[in-house]
Amino acid sequence: MKRIVVTVGLCCLLAAAASAGNPDLETVLTSPPGIEKELLGKLAGCDSCARQEAAFLLGCLKCPQAVIPLMAMLHEGTSENCRIVAALSLCMLGDERGTFAVKRAAKFDSSRKVRTICAWFYNQYVQNGSFAFVQEGSVPSNLALGAD
Repeated sequence: MKRIVVTVGLCCLLAAAASAGNPDLETVLTSPPGIEKELLGKLAGCDSCARQEAAFLLGCLKCPQAVIPLMAMLHEGTSENCRIVAALSLCMLGDERGTFAVKRAAKFDSSRKVRTICAWFYNQYVQNGSFAFVQEGSVPSNLALGAD
């Protein structure tokens, strides 16, 4: 169920980006290296939607220069959505610094939603079995527990 929700959310994000007149994902992924510089610039100071789009695309491009700005976005993002997109991109990048930051966010972020999704991304992209998803009582929960 979580996978469906995350997939639908990312599809909505990409659809919004496409309708805003921005290049589509395939165009960006096959673009020359100069696009990375433009996307890094968007991470620094644009509106929330543009930042999230740039963060996602930089993760898809596996741009190593994006690790530090994405870590800042993960730690300092004002909205849950910003932090979630940053965590996804850091996991897709696979850089040790970024994946460690996602693992720490899965344990210490102020939002339970962000903690759970970070744990799920870490399980899916970095190391399967790092977090166990448990149910509390008879009501299903999104609580993630560290396996450490």
